[in-house]
Amino acid sequence: MSEGRYDAFAGCLRAYYRDDANGSVLRKNHACDRRDPSVVPCGSHPRLPGGRTTASRPQDEWGVNLTVDDYGLAIGNVPRVNGLRINLRDSYLEEVNGINLAGLAVVGVEGIRGLTLAGLATVSEKTIEGFTFGGYKIEAEEVRWASVAGWRVEAEEIRGLSIAVWNDAKRLQTGLSIGLYNSTDELHGIQLGLLNRAGNHRSPFRFLPLLNAHFD
Repeated sequence: MSEGRYDAFAGCLRAYYRDDANGSVLRKNHACDRRDPSVVPCGSHPRLPGGRTTASRPQDEWGVNLTVDDYGLAIGNVPRVNGLRINLRDSYLEEVNGINLAGLAVVGVEGIRGLTLAGLATVSEKTIEGFTFGGYKIEAEEVRWASVAGWRVEAEEIRGLSIAVWNDAKRLQTGLSIGLYNSTDELHGIQLGLLNRAGNHRSPFRFLPLLNAHFD
């Protein structure tokens, strides 16, 4: 399929299907009746590149759930686990409390707590809490305890120890951050790095080399 035809095909799918409230199924959107059927024919479940159809769901991906009431061992895409979870790449993980190991990325919706090791990234829409490692980055609304990333730790709030090339606490940092560049709007702790920014310091002390500290 040519690039132009594929763009039109994708646009038609976005118009013809929408996620329901919990994102688990796809339903027809009859507003798509205004589409031009001469552009791309939209079947009931058109096939996407790679053989998947619009009826496929992230929850349908492979997983072995050996838990009892969500406690125990899970391998693959099991969305909610209290215990040990092992996967290559997460798809719509809801919540993990315990040990989470992923070859590529750990992606959580509600939160990730405990020991988390990911080859590339650990990402949550809410909180990451515990010891967290991301080979490339760690990203969440709030990161707590100890986090180590090869490139960047990014969150609205970072509480505890954060080690990365770039520690980016957009609103608040409490504790210790170590990196080449450490940045936050409000610092209550210590920054060690080549360049450190604390937005709640008075000028000219907002940007300091090597060490910045604020304890109010």
